[in-house]
Parts: sequence; C-alpha cells; structure tokens
Amino acid sequence: MIKCVVHIFMFWIIALSNNVIAQKINVEIVVPDINASGGVTTDSLGYIYVSDFGPALGQPINDAKVYKVNPKTWEITVFAEGFGGASGSTFDSKGNFYQSNPFSGNLSRVNKNGDIEHRWIDQTFQTPIGVATDVNDNVYVSNCSGPFINKITQEGELTTFAEGELFNCPNGLTIDPDGNLYSINFGTGNVVRISPEGRAEILAELPVLVGGPNPVGNGHGIWKNGFLFVTTIGRGGIYKISKEGEVEHIAGRLLAFANIEGEGLNSGFSKPNGIAASVTGDSLYVNVSEIPWTSNPTALHPAHLMMITGVCSLEDVVCKE
Repeated sequence: MIKCVVHIFMFWIIALSNNVIAQKINVEIVVPDINASGGVTTDSLGYIYVSDFGPALGQPINDAKVYKVNPKTWEITVFAEGFGGASGSTFDSKGNFYQSNPFSGNLSRVNKNGDIEHRWIDQTFQTPIGVATDVNDNVYVSNCSGPFINKITQEGELTTFAEGELFNCPNGLTIDPDGNLYSINFGTGNVVRISPEGRAEILAELPVLVGGPNPVGNGHGIWKNGFLFVTTIGRGGIYKISKEGEVEHIAGRLLAFANIEGEGLNSGFSKPNGIAASVTGDSLYVNVSEIPWTSNPTALHPAHLMMITGVCSLEDVVCKE
C-alpha cells in the first residue's frame, strides 16, 4: 500500500514538472500586419529579417520587399526590395545576405554595404525557396519544383549537391555546426537530413494537412542549440527535433487555423511559415497569415510576426547567455 502511494505521488510530481516546463513556452504577436509571408532569418546582432513571398500562393510578385525588425522596439524598416517573390534567406560569415526569388528563379545577394545583386549568379533555379550557408560560405539552395539541392561556391560554381525522391518540394533549408543540411518538405511531412557528403536520409516525419488537391506539409526550419525547430504550415504546429529524430510538439494547437496568443500547446498559428531564432535561442520568430486555410487556402496577406519565448526551458536545450 505504501509503495502504491509513493508511486502515485511520484507520478504526479513528474506530471506536474512536465506541465511546468510546457507552461514556460509562451506565444504572442509582436508585429501585426507586417505582410511578409516568406522566410525569416536573423543576423549576428539579433535583428530579424522577414521576407515577403507575396499576397497569395501562386500569385507572382516582382517587387517583393525584405523587412528588418528591431527586436527591442519592434520598429520596422525596409531592408531591401525588388525581389521576384522573396522566400528563404540567410547570412554568410562576412555579413552578406542571400535571398531566394521563387518567381524569377534566381538568387540575390545584398552585401554588408547594402548593395544588391538581384542575379548573383547567371543561373536559373527551379522555384528556389530555402537558402543556407556553411562555414566556408558555400551557399545551398532548395528547388521546390525539382527534387534537388544546389550548392554554389563563392566563385559562382554551381553543382547539384543532393537529389532524389526524398525531396518533395524541398522548402526550408538550414544547417547544423557539423555541416549537416536539413531540408524541410512542403509536399510531405518529411524532414530530410543531408550529410556534408550529400547523402540524404529521412530524419523525421511531421503531420500534414490533407483534404485539398495536395497535402500541405512543412514550412521552414532553424537549427539552434543542438535541435532543429520546424513549422508545419499545413496543420499549424511548431516542433523540436533532436539529431536522433525524436520529435516534440512545443507550440500551436493542431488545426487551430487561427493565430492565438498563449502558452505552449494552447496557442495557435495560421499558416506558420518562416522561423528564426534569437541570438541566445530562447526566442523563436514565426510569420503567419491572418486568413486561415478554411476560408481561403491560397491567401497569405494580412501577415503577422509571432514570437515564441521560453525555448531554453525545454528539455536538453542549453542556451548561451
């Protein structure tokens, strides 16, 4: 009898501890009506860059903007413009900014002085979306209309780095400190890990939205503090994935189809797409659409920027001060 009581007591202690951890995650809208529906990234100082894919899926835009957001004041300025729909973006070690142009099929570079090369290399990509750079400033681009990832050296040499049936509209793209790339599929729930040698394998599979003409899977991802954080643009959840492929749902009630502020799994996201992390990694920034799938599946504007705080409270996440 005593052992039974002790076991029940320990069960409730563990349950309470897990609940406390979950409640430390909080979600809020920090920049309403920013109307930037593409990728999200941050620079070394913590400024947030939100790219505008356009007002709707499949609706080309030839003068897209990238906005810069100050995380201390939430002041918004235009960082660069003139893109052919702006989706994924990233910085290299020298402070150069790379922006994919899915509608014009090219890759832009903005140098640290603000000068823009809208066609950085004389190549045409197949709906470029995700962009990532490695320690040698090689640039990787995912091609949503083609099942492959390109690699571009700083000299402009382009090769196919990885390809195959595992890529189904490869969307978001990020990299870990060991040089492994992570391709986030839009057409399926698969998250694909690509070794530095170009070998691809499925790391995890996240839930997709079904019921329309095609399944709607994932948005983008970011590697931070030993874990991969991914948005599911279809079902509206934010996930943490370990390097072993263990998946934890950390925020966003699935199928909420609404942007709801609140704690952890009580919050909600409508079409969450881009995702970036603060310098310490305790906060994640996600852009969302105000119009849900249920009322207009293709609409992306109005759009907001939401912030998830308390990430360092999650199990095994160790953040830098």
